[in-house]
Amino acid sequence: MSQYLKFVLERAGAPLVTKVAVLEHEKEWVNRQIVDELHTLFEGVEVSLAPKVVADSSDLIVLPYLRDFFQDQPGGPALYRELRAIRGAWVMLYGVRHRAIEVMPADELWPYFRRCRRVSFSVRVLRRLGLLNLVGRLFAKSGRA
Repeated sequence: MSQYLKFVLERAGAPLVTKVAVLEHEKEWVNRQIVDELHTLFEGVEVSLAPKVVADSSDLIVLPYLRDFFQDQPGGPALYRELRAIRGAWVMLYGVRHRAIEVMPADELWPYFRRCRRVSFSVRVLRRLGLLNLVGRLFAKSGRA
């Protein structure tokens, strides 16, 4: 997994990290797994668990989630809005369950969250109306899928 983390950080254009803050998840094993993995990945870099976001405390802020980054803690709209104000820091959304990783500048997290929320809502509406398969076939025919 460490090589994949390096690849994602390079692909996103993240600068070299000197301090990493992992926001504490409610499950201790999640915290331990992420901290151990980041220690292995970033040798000589300070990796710490943080109960909350502190401005200018780190270059990379890791937000772990197990199921849904919309609702898992730490996370949620209040935190994402708060991170928007931190300039120069990067955020890593670290999906523990499915190994989904997204990396972006902290000020881009709030727009990303809103965009994902709109897409999720649209998919739910289409599914309830029974139109999800139809839309999928239309996109497949047009070559966009």
